[in-house]
Amino acid sequence: MHAAEKMHEDGNHLYDELNALIKEGQEVLNDAEAVPTIYTTILDAFMSPLEAAAELLKRMAENEEMAMRLKATKAAEELNDLRNLMSKLQSLSEQLHPLETAYADVRFYDVDVEQTQQQYENLICLMNRELHDENILNESTQQLARN
Repeated sequence: MHAAEKMHEDGNHLYDELNALIKEGQEVLNDAEAVPTIYTTILDAFMSPLEAAAELLKRMAENEEMAMRLKATKAAEELNDLRNLMSKLQSLSEQLHPLETAYADVRFYDVDVEQTQQQYENLICLMNRELHDENILNESTQQLARN
């Protein structure tokens, strides 16, 4: 990424330099009194950044391939990071599994307690009915004994 930023910066610098030289060249062409040697000087000034720009364009193609490789490498690293994260999550899940089992046991225990409470209430009802029936029988026996 650093190389791409450097190339971008170099490209912008060369662009600005070429624009300045073009402006200077236009001024020289419009100046009828310009000395012919100035044309040679300006030509040399043009050639240097122009050659540098051409070289930069050649390197860009090579760097594009390197950038693609870099992206592929980064993608592979991100995938490895995701795999590592999945391993950690799997490990945590396995560590928490006993808690899940304990929770399931508590739920079963809760259901057992509810069933036991219901059975207790049913037994109390039955005992109350029996006591009621026994009281009725005792009263009936006492009434018969009085008569």
